[in-house]
Amino acid sequence: MPHHTLDIEIERLVSTSTLECAPLTPVGEVVARMAERRCSSIVVMDQGRAVGIWTERDALALGEASDALTRPISALMSHPVLSLPGSTRLGDAVVHFKNQGIRHCLVVDDAERPLGMLTQTDLVMSHGAEFFLRTKAIDSVKLPQPVMIAPTTRLFDAMQTMRAGSLSAIVIRYVGDEYGILTERDIVRLAAANALGDTVASHATRPLRSLTRSQSLYAARQVLVENRIRHVGVLDDGGELVGLLSLADILSNIEYEYVHELQIALRERDEALLESAYHLKLADRVFQATLDGVMVTDLNGVIERVNPAFTQLTGYTQAEAIGRTPKMLSSGKQSAAFYQSLWRQLRENGGWKGEIWNRRKNGELYLEYLSISGIYGQHGRCTHYAAIFSDITQRRMDEERLNHLAMHDALTSLPNRTLFSERLKQAIARAKRAARRVAVMFIDLDRFKLINDTMGHGVGDEALKVIARRLKEAIRESDTVARLGGDEFTVIIEDVEDIRHVAQIAQALLNVVGQPIDAHGRTVFVTPSIGISIYPADGIDRKQLLMQADRAMYEAK
Repeated sequence: MPHHTLDIEIERLVSTSTLECAPLTPVGEVVARMAERRCSSIVVMDQGRAVGIWTERDALALGEASDALTRPISALMSHPVLSLPGSTRLGDAVVHFKNQGIRHCLVVDDAERPLGMLTQTDLVMSHGAEFFLRTKAIDSVKLPQPVMIAPTTRLFDAMQTMRAGSLSAIVIRYVGDEYGILTERDIVRLAAANALGDTVASHATRPLRSLTRSQSLYAARQVLVENRIRHVGVLDDGGELVGLLSLADILSNIEYEYVHELQIALRERDEALLESAYHLKLADRVFQATLDGVMVTDLNGVIERVNPAFTQLTGYTQAEAIGRTPKMLSSGKQSAAFYQSLWRQLRENGGWKGEIWNRRKNGELYLEYLSISGIYGQHGRCTHYAAIFSDITQRRMDEERLNHLAMHDALTSLPNRTLFSERLKQAIARAKRAARRVAVMFIDLDRFKLINDTMGHGVGDEALKVIARRLKEAIRESDTVARLGGDEFTVIIEDVEDIRHVAQIAQALLNVVGQPIDAHGRTVFVTPSIGISIYPADGIDRKQLLMQADRAMYEAK
């Protein structure tokens, strides 16, 4: 497709009606103005100069403190304010948003005067992106499993979960498999109404508007535009909710396609140089302006040219890089065989792409997505290699954080029911092969509800965290302790030789849990009840073992 689709200047896209406030404006007034105008950000101005920005995402950090809404916005704003020149091309702005992990950017003129605010929504809604969106289905975007909460969840807890997982929205699951959604914009609206102390039940938007994963990204964008929303559910062929598609996901797809186009442009650069001086100027502008690092080497890997983004990402200047080889970036995390395979594929196939760990000039490690392509001359011979790379360290950290959140209890960081079930399945398989036994313990805290009712959920939550830590420290590293929810814990003990040893472990757990707990200055005493089942005597699958341990626990009570 023609490259000019993302070549328009961003000053044509920005909204000139940017919401502004003074540094001493109370947060309560800020959220009221944002809610009234349905704006996703506000720029903090001081004597005609932008000194900070506060966005809907920042609203997730509003805690339960009584003065949260009376504090001045200057105490909570982000600064300095990131900006882009109005002459920046749309495609480069898309890549900049992705690399910086931002959803708002101030657009300025040549004199650094604000022209307006550019948002993710502006980028996704631009006409330059339509070609990409019409050719891709929703299932071309890799979406994580949606994070779901119960309708009874407190808004403050929902905000904490969204902030911890860098989520712009969270799904509420109601009885009967009906879904609702709570977004950052809802949090701003509720903060303006001073309603953050409620539960999510009556404030979530329901039902969740959804599309099938076979529909196009363009169709998804149209639904978002027509309904003035920023998230849509994604259903599989059976009608099950498998993802939540946001404007950020669509923008990421546009960015991927734009970088792919850039790779094609670089591969064809030599021929363009011969055709005309105009093509030379165009290719050089792309090379200089792209926000991904670019490095051009000869066939032996000696660096001949780098762009400004290379210096920004690696710390090496052009003078320090030219004449050296990419070995100067080596992290030591890849083997010699890895690089031998890379060079073999380059020479045999003319290209290579994948993830690689490198090291900046200051010694800092970073993960990059690297694509190397051969540059061919007029006679069809490869004369150079062009390497294009971007820093994906933060993306990988976000993915790992979301994976951890999906498999672990948010309060105690112990494995949750899903991970417990998987580990029990693995333990049973190992025990079956080795003809060994596995013990499953079901632990319930007696009358724990009384602590929450009389001392408050804060004390109860702190007590649960202490108990979780004590249980984990009391078992072997090879064993597993999990929280199923509420005051219910489970333990998997592997390689059981003597059942008496299991009883000793259970007694030890009774002792450590029964020790006094200091929770927010209050002394709490908790007594547990433990039920035990043994594989294979009490069951040969996960469901049987857990059911028998649960039954034994109630008998123990």
